[in-house]
Parts: sequence; structure tokens; C-alpha cells
Amino acid sequence: MKSLAAGARKNKWNFIVVGDRKTPDDYNLPGVSFYSFVDQLDELGIAKEIPPDSYARKNLGYLKAIESGANVIVETDDDNAPIGHFFENRAVNTVSQTINNNEWTNIYRFFGVENVWPRGFPLELLQTHETFALENNDSCSPIRQNLINGDTDVDAIYRLIINKNVTFDYKDNIALSPKSWCPFNSQNTTWWKVAFPLMYLPSNCSTRMTDIWRGFIAQKICWAKGWSISFGHPTMFQDRNAHNLISDFEMEIDGYLGNAKFISVLDSLQIDKHQELIDSIRLCYRALVNEGFFPTNELKILDFWLAYF
Repeated sequence: MKSLAAGARKNKWNFIVVGDRKTPDDYNLPGVSFYSFVDQLDELGIAKEIPPDSYARKNLGYLKAIESGANVIVETDDDNAPIGHFFENRAVNTVSQTINNNEWTNIYRFFGVENVWPRGFPLELLQTHETFALENNDSCSPIRQNLINGDTDVDAIYRLIINKNVTFDYKDNIALSPKSWCPFNSQNTTWWKVAFPLMYLPSNCSTRMTDIWRGFIAQKICWAKGWSISFGHPTMFQDRNAHNLISDFEMEIDGYLGNAKFISVLDSLQIDKHQELIDSIRLCYRALVNEGFFPTNELKILDFWLAYF
């Protein structure tokens, strides 16, 4: 956190830290705008709907940044430290290599590592080798996931069986064409203003699935809009906080067993390019509620979120 705060201060970034009930109210770190649990309840109606100490309370930090006038939001967690070009200027329109394979894609393989997969990738596909074509394209990519070296974002099965730190190659951005599904997380992700409504983290699901399922919904809607999701070289290093890996595994079961159906629900939806973004988000969540991925109450919290846009 100290290196992030120092870098934010040096580069004149607004750095927001979202507290929970165990965070001291007098938390103070130079360069940080601290948003305490009490402050959250006082200022935002949605805060009363998101469970205390839930990972989804990051939503409140996103809204705080949006209210402050942000045009770009970079999200991360407290066990990540910046490396390399983390504080570089970011452009929404970039020349990227685009993967055209119309199937699940393990993006980690394109950055020089084998036998590693992102959290949320289907286990049944680990032994397959994707066929793909790479094309250089100018793309509008309002969501970019930069990779993380060290104890990178993988699932509990990887950590229980292999558990090796990872160093990715430094490569140009890679974008995904429509239906080239790949999980992306909330560890080192840049969002441009046009995509801010897609940042919503659902509350009524496992902590280990909330950002992954958010990402699948975002991919579906971005592709309908003609936007791409891109992945970039590592710009952070993770020294992971202590976790109970069996608890992580338990929280990931819904993904192991349900991701294929989750994607099939999204694939079945017709989203018009000209449809309002908030209407597309509602369409996705209503379909997923109907299929049992979220309880009906998720729609109430979502409506609170969408009211800000």
C-alpha cells in the first residue's frame, strides 16, 4: 500500500481506499483518501444494501471516484505493489493483437507461461490447446486487465497442487474478439468512463466469483457494443495476503460447476449495439437471476448502482 500511495502522490493520482468494519477509523496513509465504513453509510444509499465486509463494497470506492470526476479508474487490492509501467498514461484506443478463435482462451499462455490459468477458467479445458489467429487491429478497449507477477490471480486448485510464482513476458496488448471468452479479475484493471457502469460487483455470490462473473457480463456487453477487452503486460507484483485455500476452493465451486452455464445464458441474449448500456446490464442480470445465479435481491442493489449513471 505504501508504494502505491507514494506513486499516486508523485503522479497526482487520486487514491481511494475503501475500509470495512475492521479497518481503524483513524486509518491514515499519506496520499490516500480513506473512505471509512461509517462514512460509507452516511453518504451513499447503496451502502446500506451491500453486506458489511463484503468484497462488493469496492463498488462504493468506484462511485466515490466517479463522483470526484474520474475519467479513468484503475482498481487493485491491498496486497499488490506497482512495478514497471504501472503509472504510465493509458489510452483507450490502442493497436493490439486480436485473438480470433471464437472459444475459451487462456490468456496467460500468450504471455509466456504454461500450466497456469486465470481464476475462473474452465477446468475441463486445461488440457486443450486453443487454435487461434492473431491480427493487428486498432481497437477501442475501455477495459484493460494488466497481468500481475508473483503470486498471480489463479484459483485454489492451482495453489493447492502447483503453487509456483509466475513471471509473465513483457508483450504488447492482446484483445479478445467476440466469444473468445477469458476471465478477468479486479486485481489490476483499468476502466475508462464509457465502461464505468460495467464495474458493478454483485453482492449475492461468492467473493471468489463476484469479479469473475462481473467480467463475463462486461465481455458480453462490450462485444455487442463493438468494443474489445484487452490484456497487457504485468505492471504489479502480488505478495498475497494469507488465505485458507480450502475456503477459497469452497467459494470457487459455483464457478467450477457453473461457468459453462453462466456463459450459455449470456450467449443466448440478444443485445443491440444501440441499446443503452444500463438496459443491457439489467437484461443480463435478470436472465442470470432467472437461472438461479443470483437471488432477486441482487436486482434491487443493481438498481441502486445504475441510478448513479
